[in-house]
Amino acid sequence: MKKENKNIFNKIAGVFIKNGELGVLVILFIVAFGLFGFILMPKQYNPEIVAPAFRINTVFPNSTAEEVYELVTRPMEDKLREIKDVDDIYSQSSPGFSSVLVTFKIGSDESAAKIDLVQRLRSNMDEKPLGAKDPFIEEVDTDDVPIVTLALTSDYLSETALRSFAFDLADKLKYIKDTAKFTIRGGRRQDLSVFIDPNKLNVYGVGVNEVIGAISQNNIHLLNTETDGYPYKADFRVFGNIENAEKLKKLIVKGGDKSVVRLEDVAEIKYGPVSIDNYVRFDRKDKFKNAVYIGIAKQNGSNAITVSHNIKKEIAKLYRQKIIPDYVKVDVVRDDGAVAGESIGGLTVNLIESIVIVISVLLLFLNTRSALVVAVAIPLSLLSVFGLGLLFGQTINRITLFALILSLG
Repeated sequence: MKKENKNIFNKIAGVFIKNGELGVLVILFIVAFGLFGFILMPKQYNPEIVAPAFRINTVFPNSTAEEVYELVTRPMEDKLREIKDVDDIYSQSSPGFSSVLVTFKIGSDESAAKIDLVQRLRSNMDEKPLGAKDPFIEEVDTDDVPIVTLALTSDYLSETALRSFAFDLADKLKYIKDTAKFTIRGGRRQDLSVFIDPNKLNVYGVGVNEVIGAISQNNIHLLNTETDGYPYKADFRVFGNIENAEKLKKLIVKGGDKSVVRLEDVAEIKYGPVSIDNYVRFDRKDKFKNAVYIGIAKQNGSNAITVSHNIKKEIAKLYRQKIIPDYVKVDVVRDDGAVAGESIGGLTVNLIESIVIVISVLLLFLNTRSALVVAVAIPLSLLSVFGLGLLFGQTINRITLFALILSLG
């Protein structure tokens, strides 16, 4: 068997010895293939890790935090622990709302994990307390962690106006290639309060749940309802901006053959800033300012360096076009793309230095011909790794470059 392998390698070597031009072409192909792979391979600071995670949100109106925990969160945690490959479970219970984060072991199949999770919840839906909504499952991707965070400050805009501007700016930045989830924090949020007249409900034959359901379908989340006093009151959390609260009054609550019941017919609407329960600030040279933060994540498998560069390029463009006014300051307070670029650039230089050192040592202790053969083989081997990495969907990160540097030893 060893003799047969030896004969095969001898024949391959003989082909290249007899056809010197072919050997040169193969070397040039490997060099081009490797450089092409190194340039096009996605670059990021850390390697991608497959660790499925899901957030399960359940709305339970008119309930206290303790009731949410005892009736929704804790029973759900008990059922989730029975699922195979579940690693950790984190939960948060607040008035009217339960959020449970379940993570699976590293390497678990994401599709299979989600199917097991959905089946487990559906098979225990009969244990859901009366009044609780069906749980909503949201996938949590490791790439949803922002790679770029922008801090918006202004001496001119109010906290409410600055938050509103942040949503408008995020809408502009969403068109940048390979951007994914946007997260906005800070500023003064505006919520919606609806005061429902029970007498008018009776006149029009409309139920409270019909009113709440019609509002909830418009990207507005129910926080709490109070039906003990007069009028009934429902508080909602608004995700984004309501461009015109007056238009919301025209929302159709109930439609019929002869007449249409609108929200303004049965309720009074108040839309405005909520009371401040937390502060988000930005420190610039010992001067604190109220700020709104925009976190921007990248799509899975995309190049963090490229995405980061495109975001900063687009912000500069929006400044030139006066879409971002001069009285709004946008600071990049987190830039994983720049960090990845510096790290990969430094490690690439270290890799080249390691190759040079290895070749120098070979020239000292081996004859010139043998040293030159190895000197050509090492770079070609490393370049072929980058080319194959591109074909198999791998990324260049600090771990892979460290591994290549160590392999030279």
